[in-house]
Amino acid sequence: SQREIDAFRQSASNAGSDPVESLLSRTAEMARGYCRANRSCRVAAGAGLVPESLVSACCDYAAYDVLKRLPTPVGEDRRRARDQALELFRAVAKGDVTPEDPEEAADASPAGSPAAAPAAPPRLLD
Repeated sequence: SQREIDAFRQSASNAGSDPVESLLSRTAEMARGYCRANRSCRVAAGAGLVPESLVSACCDYAAYDVLKRLPTPVGEDRRRARDQALELFRAVAKGDVTPEDPEEAADASPAGSPAAAPAAPPRLLD
């Protein structure tokens, strides 16, 4: 929630940089590292870009990371979501799950959409 993010920003000391931006950047790079561990998985060239299918898992992981730094107990639902995100990242690294290639995701158009519709760019975790 915005209240949790604001509290995290106030509690973190990052010498002028936005701690939320730093956290999201670290989370995206962690997910990209799991993708790179699977030699058949490609990642987009831009830093912070993660496959669309991993964005929700990255958000779950980052939300837990925010909450564990606050002086409040982390709920079991958030802990479970973080654990499921880590399971997904590990499955990607082992090759059990293959997220979409950056080029395929950019070229794909949703079913039923006009062929002339512009392709969506890879999602930036922000």
